[in-house]
Amino acid sequence: MVDNKNYVKEARVIEGGFLDLGFWKYSVRFEIIGKEDKTSVIRSTIEYEGDDQHASNASLVSTSVLASIAEAITKYIKEQRSPAQASEQTTGEKAPEQTSEKQAPEQTSGERSMN
Repeated sequence: MVDNKNYVKEARVIEGGFLDLGFWKYSVRFEIIGKEDKTSVIRSTIEYEGDDQHASNASLVSTSVLASIAEAITKYIKEQRSPAQASEQTTGEKAPEQTSEKQAPEQTSGERSMN
């Protein structure tokens, strides 16, 4: 799913990868949330489900890759600033910032059931 109006990108694995490791469902969601002070939060969520036989594979799910992607998005956005925004930064005004919302692997958002 892609929602360009609300800055939401979602992808679901339909074959291979985590599904080969006993998961029934595995999806990743990115949401860019603009704040009033010209900053943004990148919220990333992993949702997955699987069976009890493969419950130990849940430890393979990690948001560390998503954190790296959020950092790359932040870098790209900063590089795309208009010349006017760049000059504001050099004149002492606060430049727009991008903040990544990161979670430890054991705190991964979303469904964590291994039935």
